[in-house]
Amino acid sequence: MSPAAKKDEVEGKIVQVAVSVPLRRLFDYHLSDRESVRPGMRVEVSLGKKTQIGIVVKRVKRSQLATKSIIRVLDSQPALQAPELKLMLWAAAYYQHPIGEVLLSALPADFRKPVSMTPPTHHLLCLSQPGRRWDPKILNRAPLQRAVMELVAATPEGVELGRLKALSSSWRTPVKALEARGWVEFCQQISDEGAAEKPEGMQPAPPLSEAQRSAVDSITEGLDHFGAFLLHGVTGSGKTEVYLQCAREVIARGRQVLIMVPEIALVPQLALRVKARLGVTVAQFHSGMTPAARRAAWWSAKMDKASIVLGTRSAVFTSLARPGLIVVDEEHDPSYKQQDGFRYHARDVAVMRARAANIPIILGSATPALETEANHLSGRYRRLTLPARPGSAELPVIHLLDLGKLPLDEGLTPPLVQAIKDRLERSEQSLIFINRRGFAPLVRCNQCGWEATCLRCDARLTHHRPSRRLHCHHCGGSYEKAHFCPACEAESLVLFGQGTQRIEETLQKKFPSASVVRIDRDATMTMEALASALDKAHSGQAEILVGTQMLSKGHDFPGVTLVGILDVDRGFYSLDFRAQERLYQTVTQVGGRSGRAERTGEVFIQSAHPESAYLQKVQAHDHQGYVELALAERQVARFPPYSHLVLVRASAQDNSAPLEFLHQAWSASRPLVGRQKNAAIVVMEPVPSPMERRAGRWRAQLLVQASQRGLLHQFLGEWVQTLEKLPAARRVRWSVDVDPVDMT
Repeated sequence: MSPAAKKDEVEGKIVQVAVSVPLRRLFDYHLSDRESVRPGMRVEVSLGKKTQIGIVVKRVKRSQLATKSIIRVLDSQPALQAPELKLMLWAAAYYQHPIGEVLLSALPADFRKPVSMTPPTHHLLCLSQPGRRWDPKILNRAPLQRAVMELVAATPEGVELGRLKALSSSWRTPVKALEARGWVEFCQQISDEGAAEKPEGMQPAPPLSEAQRSAVDSITEGLDHFGAFLLHGVTGSGKTEVYLQCAREVIARGRQVLIMVPEIALVPQLALRVKARLGVTVAQFHSGMTPAARRAAWWSAKMDKASIVLGTRSAVFTSLARPGLIVVDEEHDPSYKQQDGFRYHARDVAVMRARAANIPIILGSATPALETEANHLSGRYRRLTLPARPGSAELPVIHLLDLGKLPLDEGLTPPLVQAIKDRLERSEQSLIFINRRGFAPLVRCNQCGWEATCLRCDARLTHHRPSRRLHCHHCGGSYEKAHFCPACEAESLVLFGQGTQRIEETLQKKFPSASVVRIDRDATMTMEALASALDKAHSGQAEILVGTQMLSKGHDFPGVTLVGILDVDRGFYSLDFRAQERLYQTVTQVGGRSGRAERTGEVFIQSAHPESAYLQKVQAHDHQGYVELALAERQVARFPPYSHLVLVRASAQDNSAPLEFLHQAWSASRPLVGRQKNAAIVVMEPVPSPMERRAGRWRAQLLVQASQRGLLHQFLGEWVQTLEKLPAARRVRWSVDVDPVDMT
């Protein structure tokens, strides 16, 4: 590593580099006379005593400091093209996250190491220029050479080695002879390992409803410029068909489509549907992929070999050769917000990416986020509506079951049990939703009141079967279940409440001949297990489905005509101001799995508060009434979308350190806030987090509220820089969450 150079020796050779360290700044380095770099290229640099990989952001004429030289330039072409680099720089500034961590996160993990960034290739046997004039008669006495030549001549893109092996186990000998004649040569082709294979045929498109056709026409008329479309369609209204028809038009113009979904489970099934309908190559992106597959998919998108890029949250940063359309399905889903590290919201980043690329974006949902509804009301987004299900399918009839008047038997009311029985007799499917894993969420001693709690979290333990162990759903801790109370030693431990496992067991007891399939994180820990469970659901083999929110997102189960929703009242008691919005969204989405084919469905919602205005709106399918109610409440409380929030969190193993750091942060904010007029920014005093201890760490948080986004980010730009220098900052882990969706 070279020593630092003097400022006058390197004038005009300075580059500013983003390095993956927890600092919100760029680092200056100088180039040698022989080196040339462009913004977006990866370089290897020395930082402190370590060697790091960085991304060149820009060149500057001079540096105020003595600089080190770049160790080496890793790329001949930028890893991040100019539009992608600009988007990532915006995201780092908007979400107040260290710039190096943001830029490196846009690359596959392998490219965050000092390796050559070359696309994966495989060898093919290709026809040479002289070989195009080959004479079959010359090979009359060499039948194997002739067979190889006929195969290569019929395959202009090149023959894979596997096909040569299938032709003959001794294929190498005739190939060498043909190479000697100069008729064939080996060539390399970029691998499609990360992309789904292009199908042989395509399924015909179903006829569109009038509303679907109007939506498609509105979107495709504006493919040459930016436009944000809120596609609001009731559950089962055919939003996906609108996406596919728009994608077909974009692909016909030689451009690519990015489609985002909220769950990994939705990626493979949608990829199959896209392939079957459009007959194009699909690159898939999600966290369940191997590094090699993810790297190959990244190249497939970057080199324009994949017409459609399909993935979850992180797919928003995928390099695209020629972007033409972005689709965010189930745009309301909170899983689009990253909850640790770089806390970006993929939906909002996607909107910015579409704006920068001057292309349209579709935000689809049956229950749009209130922020999205507000953007429509303000004129930023254009609303397109699908008010009904296609064909003869109708919205389900919704019943509110009053738990104040009906008895519960292991979590189920008599009307719901009878409805399940009726479906079994008619060979129809039922879906029972309870958003709680495990068997029982509470283990308590009936003698002294002792409760089983996690040793590392302020949380109760959940009893799981068949392991018969107690699990913490927050830190992952696992404990052996005692037979006697640890406090009073009485043999009086009782399991309270229901989870998916207990409901599954209850249904198996009540309907012993029925096939009950549970779909939750515990039952589907692998992609294979999830695919098997979903196959049983789609085929009708599963007569009763039991599951968590995994069943509420994007699945189409045509045989389901009954949905039962349990334990819905938890949404009424949450500290999060978004709780009732999520309650409405979850109940509407889960209920929408019912009656999506010819048979009308029913939904039974068990609640102690059937008079709730939110549940009443669900029952009446009155989405507009819900939006007006919810936005009015938000406006009175001055919560988003009528204000902008930032949540600063801190955690440490020392119980006093988080609050000490946040008190210093609050004090540092006072001079900056004092400059603002009309109390545009309010920095609230720090408090312990709702769950103060989690995974052995003590947690606290501080909330910032602002009426104007521009003033908020001006304030954050100064304030966050001071937080890095606070005396208590080294004793805690702290983060800045802009536009938080989880207040806990």
